[in-house]
Amino acid sequence: MFTDWLLTATDDPDRARYQWAEGGVALLSTGEVFSALRVPADLVWAQAGTDDLTKVDAFLRQTPGGPVFMDLHTHLYYFLLPGDFSWGFSHRDFPGVECRGRGDLLGVPDVRLTVPRGRSYWCAPAESPGELCVGQDVESFVRAAQKVRRTEDINR
Repeated sequence: MFTDWLLTATDDPDRARYQWAEGGVALLSTGEVFSALRVPADLVWAQAGTDDLTKVDAFLRQTPGGPVFMDLHTHLYYFLLPGDFSWGFSHRDFPGVECRGRGDLLGVPDVRLTVPRGRSYWCAPAESPGELCVGQDVESFVRAAQKVRRTEDINR
């Protein structure tokens, strides 16, 4: 089960279960079991061609593939990647895009939260334990999204 797999990213699984039960989000360690690439919503929405969350979620389930969740309060998406993933691009070139890796904590929603309400939810839930996005696919996704957003900015 995906929940049990996620719980391997904490030294205190009971506390994480409690956090999910009480607030829907548990703090998990990144950089070993998984890393996460944080991407601002405007980039994801540019690539999806819409900010309609239902349509964006359907898009994310196809492209780039793999588990993705969104923090609704901060308008940030998190693509789950292998623990050794590193983002090799500058913040100047990709504002707001950041890798959450070794030594970081990340608020991860309960896997049962799959609709956009509350604090955060899984837009593209994992199909099985250990299923992650492919780093190269996510990098291509972000680069393409950045090009779309720049084109939109020029045309305004």
